[in-house]
Amino acid sequence: MLYNMLGAVMRSFGETKMPLYALVVSYIINSVLNIVFIINGGGVIGIAASTIIAQAISLAYICWFNSEKNSRWQFQSVVSLF
Repeated sequence: MLYNMLGAVMRSFGETKMPLYALVVSYIINSVLNIVFIINGGGVIGIAASTIIAQAISLAYICWFNSEKNSRWQFQSVVSLF
């Protein structure tokens, strides 16, 4: 859910390629982990875990890109906003 919010904000500012790349990587990771968990007998819990892991990696990549690669996306602490 956080990925969707950050991706929407980035797309609204004109950065459309990076959220797409993060989403493609997330789908690939999710597919590979689904296969790994199914082969190892993970069942529904394994598939859910692979989805959470893939989305967390996608979110981490978006946050890293926003904080390191683009100066206008610098995160501010919550205290400095008030």
